[in-house]
Amino acid sequence: MEGYLVRTLLAFAILSLFNHINPCTATLLPNEPNTDFIRTSCKVTLHPILCYNSLKDYACKIQTDPKLLAYTAVNVTLEFTKQSLATVKRFQEIGGLNPVLASTMEACANELTVAMDDIQNSKEGLEDHVTEGSEPKLDMGNTQAWLNAGLAIEQKCFDSFAVDHLDGKVETLTRRNIMIVAHLTSNAVQLLNHYALSKFTYP
Repeated sequence: MEGYLVRTLLAFAILSLFNHINPCTATLLPNEPNTDFIRTSCKVTLHPILCYNSLKDYACKIQTDPKLLAYTAVNVTLEFTKQSLATVKRFQEIGGLNPVLASTMEACANELTVAMDDIQNSKEGLEDHVTEGSEPKLDMGNTQAWLNAGLAIEQKCFDSFAVDHLDGKVETLTRRNIMIVAHLTSNAVQLLNHYALSKFTYP
């Protein structure tokens, strides 16, 4: 029963991501140039397949706009981080965790909370910049710093599951989930950096 619950919670967290922030509907399907733009843009990331798969359903909104691509990547990362934090907390509620794992899960939940706040700040830094008809000055340095801070905290959480005596289903699935969070954040960092270079540097 516990193993089934663990698998169900992880699957719920992953599936919830792709239904949470209004992807393209059947009446507004992404076209090939838009998805090609996402595929090509994702080549600058360390995890291009995950990048493409996490963003392709928003191609009708992104179109071929690099700032909307970066914003959507940050937004997708934020929503998945929220789902991952909720999943960690549900795992804690299962009970029966050994003291080392319970402590690691508690620390990871706290770290994900901080990472989520950092990513939220990064999203807010981009929010007005992507509003239609608006082009306010963007504090790209802070926006990038918040996102990088979130990635560093996620990596700390991920690494904490490499200690001894953490080799059961809960910790394995949690570590896998945190790895996805970190990879999504890494992709968002790269897409944001790529946009910043194209937007704010000059020959």
